[in-house]
Amino acid sequence: MATDIAFALAILSTLGKRVPLSLKIFLTAFAIIDDIAAVLVIAIFYSSSIGWDYILYGIILIGVLGLLYYFRKYMFGVGIVLAIIIWFLFLKSGVHPTIAGVLLAFTIPLKRRINIKRYASDLGAISQKLSNASDDKENHLLTKSEMKYVDNLDDLTFEVRSPLQHLEHKLHSLVAYFILPVFAFSNAGVTIDFGSDFNTALMTNIAVSLFVGKFIGVSLFSYLGNRFNITELPSGIQFKQIVGIAAIAGIGFTMSIFIDNLAFTGDLMSINSAKIGIIIGDYQQVDCLDREPKLTISATFKSQNQDVVATCPKQ
Repeated sequence: MATDIAFALAILSTLGKRVPLSLKIFLTAFAIIDDIAAVLVIAIFYSSSIGWDYILYGIILIGVLGLLYYFRKYMFGVGIVLAIIIWFLFLKSGVHPTIAGVLLAFTIPLKRRINIKRYASDLGAISQKLSNASDDKENHLLTKSEMKYVDNLDDLTFEVRSPLQHLEHKLHSLVAYFILPVFAFSNAGVTIDFGSDFNTALMTNIAVSLFVGKFIGVSLFSYLGNRFNITELPSGIQFKQIVGIAAIAGIGFTMSIFIDNLAFTGDLMSINSAKIGIIIGDYQQVDCLDREPKLTISATFKSQNQDVVATCPKQ
């Protein structure tokens, strides 16, 4: 379940700049859709008795927030307050609150309604006023007029900056270097001792499904979409390169382990078995980029007249 974007892109990056950008975009795109599907699975199958009144209140607030952002302006403080309330309403409704986070993300504006030429003109005018009001001294203490011009620059920049891009940029380091590792350490632990019992069938099924299931699914549906003209391959990309990407499409960690904990609540043996199965399945796919056995499925990544072959053992 749910391709882990961070891990899959990290493994793909070991091939360096020789991997075409369109392949990285393809991997990122279906991984995002995969994560949304995982959240829907959580909401539908792993929610307790649903309180529809709480859901209704939450959806109304999400609609209000979206309309506020669209017709008025993006206000971070108001968004945080309403987001906390909406998260609490979904929590009380019995639906897993991760679905609230996904819905809230859709309300954050991607673009601004602003004339770039006018913005550049206003920016130049304020910068010129600030330059005229300042001296060349170092360690300068701002005057009231200088503080006013600096504030005007902040306001002007805020008006043109994409809220969604800004949040993604600001939160990237926090998520990548703190939230994701904390999640991994708190959820991925498996206690093993000589008296441990494991569900071997469950472990094997998950390991094989992550590897073979995703490989067949991504390759088959990509082929069918291209074959029946529903989709088309990016320029300069061959189908065998999509097959190469499919070989690492089953790398799952965060959402896979999260669903594991929800599905087998109270059953420690099944939880640990599923975690080991996930780790084994991920290892199989990482091994695809490192081994070159006689029986291989190959994908050639081309860029600047250089080739690199990603190989994966047939199952």
